[in-house]
Amino acid sequence: MENIKCRYRISIDTYSQVKDFLAAVKGMENHIALVGDNDDGKSIVCGEEFLKSIISTLHTMSFKNLWIESDIDIYSYIKDFVINESGKN
Repeated sequence: MENIKCRYRISIDTYSQVKDFLAAVKGMENHIALVGDNDDGKSIVCGEEFLKSIISTLHTMSFKNLWIESDIDIYSYIKDFVINESGKN
């Protein structure tokens, strides 16, 4: 991925949301990365191959915080998953 242009905190909590998220970002996988914090506070970067699998994306639900980073403007595609400052979608 080139330079990061946007970063949003997102929430993916259910299997249905995983399917909807994958549908929303289909075709943009090489422009986005998921970044999450596990219980140890370490960042984990999940790239293109990770996003191609529903099983792998289900794993993101265990992250304390989850962000999506992109080198293109993707807000209109992922707005239903973005958490605002109050912590609500």
